Amino acid sequence: MKRWSRSIFGAAAAAALVLGGGAIAYADDLESTVTVDDLVVSTPVVDLGVLACGSSKDVVVKLNLDRGGNGAATIFQSGSTLTFSRTSQTNVSATQPSPPTITLPGDWATLDQHSTVDSAKTTSTLTVAAGDANGEFTGEANYQASGTVVNGDTKLRTASVHVSWSVEDCGGVVDPLDETAPVVMLLCPTDPIPQGEEAYANWTASDEDGGSGVAEGFESGQILLDTTALGEHTATAPVGTAEDNAGNLSAEASCTFTVVDVTPPVVTPSCPAAPVLLGSAAEASWTATDEENGSGVAAGYEGGSIALDTSSVGTKTATFGEGTALDKAGNASAAVSCEYSVIYDFDGFFRPVDMGGVLNSVKAGSAVPMKFSLGGDQGLDIVAAGHPKVVFTACGTAGIDAIETTVTAGASSLSYDPVADQYVYVWKTDKSWAGKCGTFALQLDDGLTRTAMFKFLK
Repeated sequence: MKRWSRSIFGAAAAAALVLGGGAIAYADDLESTVTVDDLVVSTPVVDLGVLACGSSKDVVVKLNLDRGGNGAATIFQSGSTLTFSRTSQTNVSATQPSPPTITLPGDWATLDQHSTVDSAKTTSTLTVAAGDANGEFTGEANYQASGTVVNGDTKLRTASVHVSWSVEDCGGVVDPLDETAPVVMLLCPTDPIPQGEEAYANWTASDEDGGSGVAEGFESGQILLDTTALGEHTATAPVGTAEDNAGNLSAEASCTFTVVDVTPPVVTPSCPAAPVLLGSAAEASWTATDEENGSGVAAGYEGGSIALDTSSVGTKTATFGEGTALDKAGNASAAVSCEYSVIYDFDGFFRPVDMGGVLNSVKAGSAVPMKFSLGGDQGLDIVAAGHPKVVFTACGTAGIDAIETTVTAGASSLSYDPVADQYVYVWKTDKSWAGKCGTFALQLDDGLTRTAMFKFLK
């Protein structure tokens, strides 16, 4: 961003600078008109004369842009917006220009360099407070206009208004000018701040005894702290955080704060996806992760495994307790769990029933011995409720094999043969099934269903 500046005290002086061939004679420039008691003043320093002790005097400053540029880097864009501000004040109090923005005419950039057309005006009121000390005094207010020139750059134009006055009849000794800056005290939180939590440092401003006093709106405030990273950090209140009524700016102030990790690591469990056999050795594993930018998982807690209980069949839950993992800040993970399934070591069905897609034929109404092994005696309370059952299906083209052995039984029954290590379920078929085909389905209390196919003969 480029900047041109000048001190302009009245419309006549402004025109002379813009048109007189000086260093800034060929740029659109900021122009000020100063009015005191309805009289337009055009001297380099506006002399307010003698002010009564404790009185005040207002100076009306009107600001506008003068058309004087002759190139794409010095002419502001047609119809563009200029933003005005009072940038500093010394020994006076000047309001911000109102309105804060103006819009340039739609043909501004096409006007002749020596055009007498000016932009619309904005107004600031400069107030001088006489105080309670006799003497000769001076003050200054600086203004700025910002906008976009034809080549797209952002340019600044500045103007200054200087005033002088004397104070009489206070009956005291002349006080020196206030050249001491206000002091900013910045206070950070003393307790550690959790990572990512919104937190602020508070500041207050004070001026020396007998000074001009802290300017309105600069008494106190807050600075948002960056809590994304762990550890000790420094917060800074930059130069000019506070200002006194004489325009002095505060120096930089700082304080320290500490950000800590309060977020526990996360444990992700992994149980076997496939069922595990009853009585077998099996494990579930876990891994731990910490949040982004956190303290990290502590050494030795990155992952691990636990032995699973396979002493009984069914759906089981493996639990990884609270504190399975720790991060480097000492935060403990929450308890998590996953599920796994334990099943019998099933083998069968044995002869006389054939497996492997064979259609077993049996006379309807006879009893068929369904033999199978579960790797030992698991008791007789192993059949799920509602089982076994037969699901009738259309007779397909599968190979048919006659049941070689049937038994006589009044009703279905289950027994265990310890010598053969086999269960025998005597399945009593029904005479009404003659001519049908169906699937024998036996679900055990491990949740799995074992099947065999049958064709029922007359």
